[in-house]
Amino acid sequence: MSFSKKVKSIAIAISMMLLITVPQSANAVARGYESKWGNFTTKVYSGSGDDFVDLPKARRYGIIQVSHDGDSNFIVHSLDAGGDVIDYLVNEIGSVEATVTFGFGYFDPKTKSFEIQADGDWEIRVREVNKAPAYHRTGSGTTVMKYSAGQKRFRIRHSGESNFIIWQHCTNGKSDLIVNVIGSYNGRKYLRSGKCVLEIKAEGPWSFTR
Repeated sequence: MSFSKKVKSIAIAISMMLLITVPQSANAVARGYESKWGNFTTKVYSGSGDDFVDLPKARRYGIIQVSHDGDSNFIVHSLDAGGDVIDYLVNEIGSVEATVTFGFGYFDPKTKSFEIQADGDWEIRVREVNKAPAYHRTGSGTTVMKYSAGQKRFRIRHSGESNFIIWQHCTNGKSDLIVNVIGSYNGRKYLRSGKCVLEIKAEGPWSFTR
């Protein structure tokens, strides 16, 4: 075999090895989230006081990023096409910055609108699940983040006096209640492998460590 042919053969072999060992691209992971939970353009709504947000099209799944500048209760309900309450998404007092999911309850119908109760100015961003931020080890308050790092054990901590709840929702249809306590927490838990999101409801700072 000539030198040039040997070089070509080695190059082909290396290329095949790279194809086998390179993990899924970010685009492939995103397609996995979108094929399960939908793909749509982010919509931003704002207002003041009690009001409704009507979606241009009913959505099965999504996330909402909410903010409120007020002193009293800030409450957000998801509603179906008939105006009936599907789920209680947010119930906080005072200024609020939070991200929560909608559509992950048992037998949830599509969400057509949100009902807002507020005493101040508010903003709601309705986004597809794939727009949730990537997994991060530390944070504070209520948020949603993508998790696709495989099944692992984590030590989970929370410092606060109110509810601390973690749900893991995965594209394979599995939903696990990881933690559900009131106040501070320090314990070890498994997170499931796959393309998933973690929904964290917390009052104070939290962390995941190995």
